[in-house]
Amino acid sequence: MLGLITSLICLVFVAAYIFLKRRYTYWKMLGVAGPEPTMVVGNMKHIISLKFSEPDMMNGWYKEYKNEPYIGYYNFWKPTLFVIDPELIKAITETDFNHFTDHPNFTTETETDAILDSLFDMKGARWKAKRQIFSKLFSPKKQRELSNILEEHHDSLLVEVEEQRKSKDEVELMGIMERHILKILTSFMYSIDSSQNRERHSKLSELSEIFARPPGSSVRRFLFFIVFPSLYQKLRISAFPSIFWNYFSNFTNELLHSRNDKGDRDDLVALIAKMQKEGLLESERIEYNEAVGHVFSFLIAGHHTTMTTLSHVIYQLSLHPQIQEKLRTEVDSVLKGKDTVTYDSIRQMNYLDGVINETLRLYPLLGILKRTCTQTYKINDKLTIPKGMDISIPAYSIHTDPEYFPEPDKFLPERFTEEKTPSALFMSFGKGPRLCIGKRFAYISMKTVIAKIISEYIILPGTKTRNPLVFDTRTFFITVHPIDGLHVRIQKRMK
Repeated sequence: MLGLITSLICLVFVAAYIFLKRRYTYWKMLGVAGPEPTMVVGNMKHIISLKFSEPDMMNGWYKEYKNEPYIGYYNFWKPTLFVIDPELIKAITETDFNHFTDHPNFTTETETDAILDSLFDMKGARWKAKRQIFSKLFSPKKQRELSNILEEHHDSLLVEVEEQRKSKDEVELMGIMERHILKILTSFMYSIDSSQNRERHSKLSELSEIFARPPGSSVRRFLFFIVFPSLYQKLRISAFPSIFWNYFSNFTNELLHSRNDKGDRDDLVALIAKMQKEGLLESERIEYNEAVGHVFSFLIAGHHTTMTTLSHVIYQLSLHPQIQEKLRTEVDSVLKGKDTVTYDSIRQMNYLDGVINETLRLYPLLGILKRTCTQTYKINDKLTIPKGMDISIPAYSIHTDPEYFPEPDKFLPERFTEEKTPSALFMSFGKGPRLCIGKRFAYISMKTVIAKIISEYIILPGTKTRNPLVFDTRTFFITVHPIDGLHVRIQKRMK
């Protein structure tokens, strides 16, 4: 009996070996160049070992195969196309977007994974309908409202900066910005003041951090889902830990219940409540599980992204005093001695836009853009992309390619204040119709905070200021998280 079992196991391994051997000839059979795969893990060895982030690993491929329009690699044993040619990138993200409308799957159908039932993960017509609904959150009226919220909270921001400045030699930016942006988001999206409830603020902050920088086991759990989505579905195994669903399910219920008799607020919760009423079209209606996904995803998408870039901007200003002074001159000129930073005033700060965009060029929040082919797409006579194939676009590599951005290692905001800017290759918030819906929220928040700080303080490098930065490889989406924070010295400005 033991011999029979041993033989069966050997047969399974032999069959698996033969299957993978054939699988890993997919790109060679099509004459497409690419890195040599390793048995079982394909080209993901460095990712699963957490040795490199995905953008860093793929940047090596980008440099090696720069003269190719595209290459093929294996996400474990799933053939995936890596696009290098800028014209093909434009076609995929914009011109022929109808062939690439979706992101790859990130979740199963379990209740736990409903936490990511959001705009980012939605497909096709459902995504289009819901994006149109949620775009109301970022109307000009709502942008002015956000600006007012930022102004209401600027005193608490300056108080914390002052406390750290006086008690420590150097200030850690990411902690300060993390707390500040969380206050802004919860006020703007949920109409609650999380700073008045320390336990709630602490829990939301904790969960946001776990999502952005999860333990290695969670990263591998998600990576294996990419390989075995059908198995996960059949066994009802979730791709994400239950901790997110458990908290945000109760949080969403609490928020919606508090709105039953109150119609005076115009925020995310009010919009969701409105879309839960009877008589709506199926494409418009938001069921409870989806509501939880939106409450969670808008917080996660707006929190770490905004506070990370905001911190990087101030860090870069500490390293470039001439740029900092030029920006300060612009801010002073617009504010004209006033303490209030308004929506109208930040719209006049064009050089500040350049500073933010140059920071995002060096530290793109999504170093790799992902798409899934939703309709068979012919690239040329040699290659047709089949329906269902995933596409990877190297935003970080392109942002740091001297062919498109001369002197890429230099911090040059001016490159974004000239008409010759190759905007088609700037992909900091994604590209095309699937551009991040919260882009306006991020820019208004960042510009307001930077203008306030730059008018009050002089930013200097300190003994703990790293250059270059070292990033954490244990991340899900944001791959530019400094492993030991961002430290600078801050001096009170003499006006």
